[in-house]
Amino acid sequence: LAHNEEPITDAMLLEHRLVVLADSAQRERTSIGLLGGQDTFTVESIQAKIDAQVRGIGCGFLPESALRPYVHTEQLIVKAVSRPTRKIRMRYAWKSPSNGGELGRALQWWLTQLESAVTRQALLESPSI
Repeated sequence: LAHNEEPITDAMLLEHRLVVLADSAQRERTSIGLLGGQDTFTVESIQAKIDAQVRGIGCGFLPESALRPYVHTEQLIVKAVSRPTRKIRMRYAWKSPSNGGELGRALQWWLTQLESAVTRQALLESPSI
């Protein structure tokens, strides 16, 4: 794909293995960017996905902030695709206290941190996610 002209079409993508992130959701599993019949290689983290793509195991979609250092060192190449960009709503969840009581102190602290715009922006921009 690195040698193909832009924009990359779905037909071009279908000819290549897609590196995908395992879905940790226990309900409503979704596949973003996967074409029907496309060969996949599933990994457990964004970093593993980056590593697989750097090693040429497959291609895939990554957050710009996560791939920035790899593009800078020319380990990865960014290509425009012909399909529309999809915005994904981020969510977080936690298990309710088993005793029906209050949330633990660590979770209370974390939820307070998430109220900060600075924290939310740092999480979205971090290349180490």
